[in-house]
Amino acid sequence: MSNDDVEHLHRSIAHLSAKIDAEEQAFRQSLVKRKTLVNELCAEAGVDPKYPDVNADAPAMATTRSNGAAFLPIKPTEFFGKSLSGSIRRVLELRSRNPATVEEIYRALVQGDYDFETRNAETAIQGLTVSIGKNSALFVKTPSGLIGLKEWYPGARSGKGRNRDDGDADGEQGEQATGEQPAEQQQAQK
Repeated sequence: MSNDDVEHLHRSIAHLSAKIDAEEQAFRQSLVKRKTLVNELCAEAGVDPKYPDVNADAPAMATTRSNGAAFLPIKPTEFFGKSLSGSIRRVLELRSRNPATVEEIYRALVQGDYDFETRNAETAIQGLTVSIGKNSALFVKTPSGLIGLKEWYPGARSGKGRNRDDGDADGEQGEQATGEQPAEQQQAQK
C-alpha cells in the first residue's frame, strides 16, 4: 500500500469516526432529554426520580467519547486554507482547557481537512511537533508531554529559560546548560 493510500485511509477513518461520534452525541443528548422528562414526571407523581444522575452525566456525555477521548465538534472543512498555528489553537480551545497529545491534535486537524504539505502521517506529525515547539508564545508542553495553550498556564516558564533560575537540590543557583554563569553572577564578579 502506498503512502497516499495510507493517508487516504487515515482521512477516511477520521471523517467516518467524526460522523459516528456526532451521531452518538446526538443520541446521548436525546437520551438525556428523555430521562429528564421521566424524572419530571416522577416529580409530578411525588416519587423518587428514575434517573437521579442524569444531570451529572449530561455534560460528560456531550464532551467525551465512549473511550474517554474528548469529543470535538469539528466540521469537515474547518481548517482548510487556515494557518497551522491558528488551527492548532482552535483545536485546543475546543478541548476546553484539556491539553492534548500531538497525535490527537494531528487527528483533529485531519478531521477538519487541514492541508498538510505531505501525505505521510509521520512526517506531518513531526512537522506539527516542530511548529508547536517553535511557537512557544502560544503553546506550552507540559511535563507529561501534553500540549496546551500558554494562557492556560500563566505561571509556566518557556522551555528556553528553564535551567536559568532553577535551583539545584541544595537550593543553590546552577549554571546554564552552556556552562556559563547567569548574567547576575557575571555582573557581581565585575
